[in-house]
Amino acid sequence: MELPQLKHLYFHAPCFDGAASAALLLRVLRKTGRTPKLHPVGYDVRPWWLHRDLPRASAVVDFLYHPAAEFWADHHLSAFIDARHADDVGADHTASNRLYDPAADSCASLLWSAFERELPIDDSPFQELVAWANKIDAARYESAEEAVFGDAPALRISLSLALDTSGRASVRLAQELGVQSLEQICNLPFVSSPYARIAAMRDAGLERFRFGSQELGGVATFDLSVEGVFFSRYAPFIVYPGARYSLGVLRAKAWTKITAMRNPWMEFQSAPLGEIFSHLGGGGHERVGSAFVRESHRAPEVVQCAPRHKSVHPMS
Repeated sequence: MELPQLKHLYFHAPCFDGAASAALLLRVLRKTGRTPKLHPVGYDVRPWWLHRDLPRASAVVDFLYHPAAEFWADHHLSAFIDARHADDVGADHTASNRLYDPAADSCASLLWSAFERELPIDDSPFQELVAWANKIDAARYESAEEAVFGDAPALRISLSLALDTSGRASVRLAQELGVQSLEQICNLPFVSSPYARIAAMRDAGLERFRFGSQELGGVATFDLSVEGVFFSRYAPFIVYPGARYSLGVLRAKAWTKITAMRNPWMEFQSAPLGEIFSHLGGGGHERVGSAFVRESHRAPEVVQCAPRHKSVHPMS
C-alpha cells in the first residue's frame, strides 16, 4: 500500500484502540521519514465533523469517515455520517487508501493486517499491542471482574485514559506505544497518576451503581451521577450477570451521556447498538454504543424508548 504524504493524523480519543491505531500508522510513516501532527478527536464533534475543513494531507483512523481525508481506516458500524459516503470506500477497499471492516475487532488489527502484508513491520511490541486492542475494543475479557478490576499493563493504560479530557494523554500514548513496552508505559507518570486516581474511585462507582440501577426484562437500567466516582461500562454485568444489555444515563456537570452495551459473556445476536446510537448523534460498534445528549432532561425519555427495539428488549 502506497501512503500519501501525510502531515496530519486524526484519531479517536480517549480510546486505547484509537491511540494504538495512531501509533501503528505513525510507525509506518516514520519508516518513510514522515511524522504527522497528531489530533485527538471524540464523538462530540460528530454534528459538525463533515463541515470541518481538514488540512491537506490528513489521515483519520478509528474515527468517523471524512471525504477530505487522504487516508482513512475504521471498523465502527457508525463510521459514515452520510450513508452516501460508503460508496467512497468501494468494493475493493484494500486497494485504496480507505480501509473499512465492521467485522474487525479493532482498527489497530485492520491496520496491522494491511501493513503486515504490504509494508511489513518487524516490531514485535506491535503484535502484543494489537492483541490487546482487539481484547479491549471487542470486550473479549474472561469475565466482568477482569474488565473492571484487571491489572494488566494494557488495562491500566486504557483505564487511565478516562481522565483525559484534553486529549494530551492520548497524544502522548500514541507517541509512546510501539516505542516502549506496555509495562514501561504504564509506569510513566502520565499513565500511573491518573490510573491511581481512577482505581480509588472505582469501588465508589460500583457501589453507587448498585443503589442506582435495576434490571427490567433482561436490561440493566440506570441514571447516575458520575461526579466524584468512576463508572465502568462493565459494572452492570457484575451486579446483574444475567442481564442481556445495559442501558442508562450518566451525568456529569459538563455533559450527559446515554450508553448501552450487550453482555459480552452471553451468546446471542446483538442489536446494532452503534447504528442505533448514530441516530442520536453518537456511535459505536454492534455491541456497544453511546451518545452525548445536549438536553439532559430528555435522556430518560430516550432510554425508555430504546429498549423497545425488538432485538434489545428480550420480551418484545
